[in-house]
This record gives sequence, structure tokens and C-alpha cells, in this order.
Amino acid sequence: MILLVSYDLKGPERPADYERVKEFIEKNSKSFQRPLYSQWLVETTNNCKWWTDQLEKVTDTDDRFFVCKVFPDNYWGFLDKPIWEWMSPRL
Repeated sequence: MILLVSYDLKGPERPADYERVKEFIEKNSKSFQRPLYSQWLVETTNNCKWWTDQLEKVTDTDDRFFVCKVFPDNYWGFLDKPIWEWMSPRL
């Protein structure tokens, strides 16, 4: 399954905060793509609730994030070709 993980880290922008989220996502997904700055597509067997609970542990209380499942034939957008090629066989 593919999940969309999007986030906004509040407060003073600290590279270490973004690095912590990045490392968590990379470590806990089978594979991933980063189509936009604070947005990831992750291949995973874990559900949205699991990702939400775990992200809460690596972010600050004022940070915000959104996790949802990407469904076949229910998405549109303008992304680079390699992103679409990655998504297609995984949906």
C-alpha cells in the first residue's frame, strides 16, 4: 500500500527536525518517493494510524502532519515521470 505523508514543522526551522522526520520515514518504509518538499509517498504495510502515532513521537507538539492512503485510480497531479513510474506497480 502507498500512503501520503505530509507535514509542516512549526517554530523556528531547524534542519535537525526535518532530518529526524526524514530518517524515520526512510527507515520505516519499504520504499519511498519525495514528490514535494514536505510530502512523501511511502510504500508500507503499516496503516495510517500507526504512521500517525509514530510520527507524533519524532515531532514537536506544535508540528502538524497528515497521513492518508493513496488508492488506485483516485489521484491526479503534475509530478515528475519517475514518481508516476514508481507509484504505478505499487497500487
